[in-house]
Amino acid sequence: MADEVAPSPAAGANAGGKKQRIVSVVIVAGLMLLEGVGVYSFVKYTGASPVPAQAAQSTNPDAAGGDVPPATGEAEVTVVEARPTNRTTGRLITFQLRVSVLVAREHQDKVKKLVEERKDRLLDRVNVTVRRAELKHLNEPGLDTIKRQLKYEFEQILGEPGLVRDVLIPEILQSGPGV
Repeated sequence: MADEVAPSPAAGANAGGKKQRIVSVVIVAGLMLLEGVGVYSFVKYTGASPVPAQAAQSTNPDAAGGDVPPATGEAEVTVVEARPTNRTTGRLITFQLRVSVLVAREHQDKVKKLVEERKDRLLDRVNVTVRRAELKHLNEPGLDTIKRQLKYEFEQILGEPGLVRDVLIPEILQSGPGV
């Protein structure tokens, strides 16, 4: 009888503690599941129904729909694609950008002709504007400062104030040394 070992009281406590933890985890998981179902149901039954999608009107007269009135409003004219550099911070940063202008549709042909005739002057002004610009202006989210400067320069070169409604910079990529 001396060989028999009596179970220690700690072993029984461990088994009870594991069961208690498992029960607690199951209860918490069940409550989270019920909460998720409740939130989903609440949102589904109290939320507004989605608005049905509608197709955009086609400007193609050959498309189904028949007669389409002539396009009015504004037109985009690509002015230049350039790769200027900027050293105002002491580091050489190269930019690759494409610049377009927004003009009245009735002036589109006139502007295209002027851009073609004066493309080197326009390219020079874009390059000089980017080279002179402070880096904070080239990193503005809307590029407002650069666009305003380019608009002024384009109006000077094209010779008609108000001809350019807006300057668009649909592409601008920066690369510094080691990139």
